[in-house]
Amino acid sequence: MISLRQIIKEVVKEELPFENMDSAEKKLWRKFTKLIQRCGGDMKTLFMGKGKIEFPNEEKEFVKIILVQLAREEGLSHKIWEDKDGSLTLNEVHEFIQYFIDYLSQKGYSEADIIGVAQSLDMMFQLSAREKLEYCHRMIDCYAENLTPYIYTQQVLGLENLAKKLAVESVCSTVNAAIHCGELAEILKMGMELGDTDNVGDLYGDDEDPVCDEYMERDKQVLLYMKKHPEIRKIVEEQIGKPITSIWKDAEA
Repeated sequence: MISLRQIIKEVVKEELPFENMDSAEKKLWRKFTKLIQRCGGDMKTLFMGKGKIEFPNEEKEFVKIILVQLAREEGLSHKIWEDKDGSLTLNEVHEFIQYFIDYLSQKGYSEADIIGVAQSLDMMFQLSAREKLEYCHRMIDCYAENLTPYIYTQQVLGLENLAKKLAVESVCSTVNAAIHCGELAEILKMGMELGDTDNVGDLYGDDEDPVCDEYMERDKQVLLYMKKHPEIRKIVEEQIGKPITSIWKDAEA
């Protein structure tokens, strides 16, 4: 694994040797943060371990390409960064990912490596999840539109029925999420005790394994969820008899 800060330091040394190093690194970090936000991602979801953002070594190249373009103020990454029109559409994010897929393909990267990069970018920008959410919104709009041939009272009743179904699903999903977080914490706690380790990442196997990345990404999302829902965090901590920082070290980051 290689940290984002390490890659930024490398890019600054190579591309901005005459600038103040500390200032240039901070500026490049801010640019990368804004780019992630423009593409619909959130830097908070990238943090793992002791407050670090890390990437598998084979993904260093595409991250470095982004940073080099930002440092040189050229290329697609810079164009997206400086655009003042708000977030990209989902199609534009697709095009951005395709840009890197094409680049790595031209560089002779293996199909497995390219798929790994595409999956990492998808998780970084939460693209597939946002596409599914947009689809759900379209289905609700479609349902509402199909009520328009009916009298107004029937339209209201139809939407009330839909609201009740969604409310039930929301309650069930909240309960299931709390159960899942608790069971996950229990399993990881037991695994760390049996493995005599204080690093939950040791339970996920080889850092180069794409499955390891998904587990790490899952943990980031679990932490963010419990930060947004402190009542669920409290339930989980009561269940495991310890603060969640005993499992996820950066829970307070």
